[in-house]
Amino acid sequence: MQDWGLAPDTTLFQGRTQELAELQQWVEVDGCRLITLYGMAGIGKTALSVRLAEQLRDQFEVVIWRSLDVSRLGHAPPLLSTLLTDWIVLIAGQSPPQPDLPILLSYLRNNRCLLVLDGFEAVFQQRSLSGNYLDAYQGYGELLRQISDAYHASCIVLTSREKPREVEAREGEGEYAPVRSRKLRGVGEAEAQAMFATKGSFSGSEQDWSLLNRQYDGNPAFLQQIATTIANICGRDITRFLALQPNKPMFVGDIRTLMAQQLGRLSEPERILMETLAQTQIPVTLEDLQQQLTTQHLARDRVLEVLLSLARRSLLETTMSPYRLHSIIVNYVNEMER
Repeated sequence: MQDWGLAPDTTLFQGRTQELAELQQWVEVDGCRLITLYGMAGIGKTALSVRLAEQLRDQFEVVIWRSLDVSRLGHAPPLLSTLLTDWIVLIAGQSPPQPDLPILLSYLRNNRCLLVLDGFEAVFQQRSLSGNYLDAYQGYGELLRQISDAYHASCIVLTSREKPREVEAREGEGEYAPVRSRKLRGVGEAEAQAMFATKGSFSGSEQDWSLLNRQYDGNPAFLQQIATTIANICGRDITRFLALQPNKPMFVGDIRTLMAQQLGRLSEPERILMETLAQTQIPVTLEDLQQQLTTQHLARDRVLEVLLSLARRSLLETTMSPYRLHSIIVNYVNEMER
């Protein structure tokens, strides 16, 4: 049985060969119970989750793809009880007397199921440190804990702009780790050029292609927006487009919208730390950050907690000292301050 819900079409899916091979290994060989794909807005988590499920569907009795993304659903995410009922009805073919986690787990033990849950960040609070659930969605944390800790032969794949704390606390490496996460990074130049090719033939030197991909951190959604912009405004001439604003990305269309969504979730301490990193524009050690931020009333021990939160949101380029932001975030933050 397969139910793809609101899964997008992946006909034009490009690249991610290495990521798909690794994820298939985790599922088919290593038997992972919970996998989290996390990364910035637009980085391609949703499309990768669909393509992964398509490639794995013959290995499972049941495949269900669901989204919690408000923009995809058109309304608030379902409460956990609603989601559990949906899953159990599809797996068992009948409504449960009471939709609860023990019933779901019994079906996951007796049926090999692949459940994909897209847009998990929708159940988290905004403007607080990452990983805090909205009051009505606290049960989703228990879902992750039980899915991770209980033995079963099924696999749940999450996509999220924020790594859940339950995943962070349980994930491991090696062939026996049942809980794992994969941070999605930008695509390479060859994949970027393949994306552009779906919109026609573009002209530009090797250096132009390299610079363009670096400026937008290889973010697929950003590159698609830029391909449309170059096609419509610059006659598909990449050199001409780059000359419009040398050495800096242009925040047009969906790029500005996605950046605003991602950074709009930040708490005040995260915003302060982000602005400090953006202004510095060079990697900064934890000690330097602690010293700089004491003048902004951010306690030294609080700085580490905020850094961890930014790392869970995929906003740090490096997750160990010295720290730096993704280049496109540096440019966006500095532009907003002007």
